[in-house]
Amino acid sequence: MHAYYDSDTPIRINAYPDYYEFINPGKMRITVDEFIHGGNSNIRNHTMSSIMRRIGISEKAGSGGPCIFDVASKYRLKLPEVIREQNRTVVRIWKVDLEKTFETYPEEQQRILYYLVEHQSISRSEANEKLSMENHMFRTTINDLLEKI
Repeated sequence: MHAYYDSDTPIRINAYPDYYEFINPGKMRITVDEFIHGGNSNIRNHTMSSIMRRIGISEKAGSGGPCIFDVASKYRLKLPEVIREQNRTVVRIWKVDLEKTFETYPEEQQRILYYLVEHQSISRSEANEKLSMENHMFRTTINDLLEKI
């Protein structure tokens, strides 16, 4: 529904062991943040959108992104990736547990990430008290994690 249909490039859906990949020709017409948070839409083909909604295979415009991210969060999956390029848009929907992706991180980063999954936030004092992590180590580890994002 979001593809640029005047393109010679076909829509592709690839299934890999750890994720599904959806590739549409054409640059997504909203930002990645707008897609993730929803409520904003810039439809290419209003007729197609209306028909798909009327026959029940589509919801209101601007609701797909939040739905995809909510389901991933509910099942604690690695969060989807949205890649918005000049001539195509790629969405990767992961089938792997979020915590499985932590295995590639150093131990201190893993400890913080596991804590964040469980508690949604962490402060310096919590890191010191709950993870026995000194302030300097906490700051360094958080900065390293932020660079990876």
